[in-house]
This record gives sequence, C-alpha cells and structure tokens, in this order.
Amino acid sequence: MIPFDFLPLVWILIVLIVLVACTALTTLTDAIAVDVSSSGNRVRFFTYYSVVQDFGAACGPAIGFFLLSFHFGYETLHWMWNIACRAYLIMEANSMAKEKL
Repeated sequence: MIPFDFLPLVWILIVLIVLVACTALTTLTDAIAVDVSSSGNRVRFFTYYSVVQDFGAACGPAIGFFLLSFHFGYETLHWMWNIACRAYLIMEANSMAKEKL
C-alpha cells in the first residue's frame, strides 16, 4: 500500500514518472500501428485505430465501475482484463501469421 503522507515533491515526481511512461507507451503503440498498417489502407486503418482508442478510453472506466458494482473487486477486474488482452494478442498474432502465408 502506498503511504499518503509523502511530501508533495515526491508526489509530483511520481506523477511525472507516470506521465512519461504513458507517453512512451502511447508512442510505442503508435509506432506499432504504423508497422502493422499497409500503405494502401493507411488512412482507413488510422481512422479505425483512433476511434477504437478513444472509445476504449471513454468506455473502459464506465465498464470497470459497472463491474465493481457486482463486488468483483479490483483483483478480479485485473485478471479479466489480463486474460482479454492476452486472447486478443493471440488472435492478432494468428491473423498476422495467416496474412504472411
């Protein structure tokens, strides 16, 4: 558990580190999206990518709080999200392998 009696400077440093990490991850996912997209469908792909990313950011907290109302707890939500992401990555890897054949 994080103690809440940190000095304000420590909290500012923690927030700055989290912001830098989030920016790095966003840049990384954007670079991966550029690699995955084909040159012919790039505009369509990035439109879809932006809409899905914004939709997930908008609906994710609402869905999470809705699921918390059923008393699942944060640990259960974490594992549900973890399993969903891994399943998605496996499906994407399979579809990319089929495209290369």
